[in-house]
Amino acid sequence: MIRWKLALIAAVLLVASTPPAWFPGAEFLVVAGLAGFYAFATSSPRPYLLGYGFGVVHMAGFAWSLWGVAGYALVAIVLLGAVYYLLIVAWLRAGRRWVPPAVAFAFGVAATAWLRAHMPEIPFPHGQVSHALFGWTALLGPVAWGGEVLLNLLVAALAAAAVDFYRSWRVSEPPWRRARLQLGVVAGVWVVMSIVSPPRPTAEPDTLDVLLLEPGRHDAFLVNRGAIPIAIRDRLLGPTLEAAGPRAKNPPDLVVWPEGALPNQWLHGAAPIRLRRGTVLVGGSIFSEKDHDYSICVALNHRGRVLGWHEKQVPVPAAERMPWLSLLPDFVTEWATGIVGYYPRCAYGRWYDPLEVGNVKFGGLVCYDNAFDTVARRHVDAGARALVVVSNETWFLQGGELDQMIAMSVFRALETGTPLVRSTVDGRTVAVTRDGSVLGPPPDSPSEKVPTKVLRAELELGPGALGPLAWLHPALVWLVLLSGLALTGLIRRK
Repeated sequence: MIRWKLALIAAVLLVASTPPAWFPGAEFLVVAGLAGFYAFATSSPRPYLLGYGFGVVHMAGFAWSLWGVAGYALVAIVLLGAVYYLLIVAWLRAGRRWVPPAVAFAFGVAATAWLRAHMPEIPFPHGQVSHALFGWTALLGPVAWGGEVLLNLLVAALAAAAVDFYRSWRVSEPPWRRARLQLGVVAGVWVVMSIVSPPRPTAEPDTLDVLLLEPGRHDAFLVNRGAIPIAIRDRLLGPTLEAAGPRAKNPPDLVVWPEGALPNQWLHGAAPIRLRRGTVLVGGSIFSEKDHDYSICVALNHRGRVLGWHEKQVPVPAAERMPWLSLLPDFVTEWATGIVGYYPRCAYGRWYDPLEVGNVKFGGLVCYDNAFDTVARRHVDAGARALVVVSNETWFLQGGELDQMIAMSVFRALETGTPLVRSTVDGRTVAVTRDGSVLGPPPDSPSEKVPTKVLRAELELGPGALGPLAWLHPALVWLVLLSGLALTGLIRRK
């Protein structure tokens, strides 16, 4: 019974730390939550049962706002997602005879977090333990060195090493010297990576003046396939022309509208909008071709003509595409169609080179693309000096996903050494600098009566290339994943 209480308390602590943190400072409870997980996983006679229960509470806690979107499907998401926590216990139990348990636990947490975020057909990247610290830029140095997976590994290793350190003092197991060394190495690596930045390519210093618009929730932005809605005219055109129109005295270089804001007919001719020369407008729309839709990020020049677009690389499962479509019964397709209001037939996007504003290349990410480092890294590797995210998060009704998406944006900026801006309908419209600092506090919850929120930022551009140690990011992913195969082989040899 005591261990069940420990598992429940640990899961609640982890939920409390997951963005949005329950109170100031709660983000550091991520270490306490993982420490509790490690404690019962290494001492309980039923670690798998406790681990599964822990996973159910954590999954339900950070994904609660999906209830308004998925309904009872959230139950399936939680019950299936909790299986990944069983894998953490398996990693730990298999490796404890061959490596320090804290090391096996850290590798298990990092590996299963990556697997959950990239599971076949249904990726679920939310709830990464490292995201809890996204607001503490001084602690995020490991992300620049080895990406999200490295900070996941270090957070779990620190939690486990702290438990071993406590146990060595109380019961002398593990030995005091080993436990002290273990804790010191983990903390030391973290500190050094936070102080010393990885080498970055150099480029001519330059800045980009960006105007971001957040119109607020309106049904017109849920599905925009018809004529220009009044909401777009009043909430987006007006503020845009005021700041960047022909009479604007100090227009920005780039204006960013959110996903779903550009009417589809604007793709087939000049848009009825005129801006100051040189200003480019970016927003999201749907491009239909044959039997597929592509969610796209579109760039228009100052005369409203299409310069180019980027297609969404990772459509949202169920909302934009149906995973395993040929295997699903009709009632599942009908259920998904009822949720989003149309048949989800978006395809995986095709790849295009970065877009340009003036002589500055930028990469466009559409909503869910923001959650995956490979999309941002590919843009920067192709020469992008800034990343632009357009997103529509009205589905979540101000849920926890909004803050988790900011955390992902911070990590994408740090992993690539490139500034990032994100414009959302009613989510969190922010700008993120190259070092992961968030410009513009998250806006209050908007409503239809609240005026359009505007954020203007001048960002120092990135170098337009990945650093010489960028290979560490995918290498660490392969390392933590292959550790599971290695431990499986060791189990068979016992």
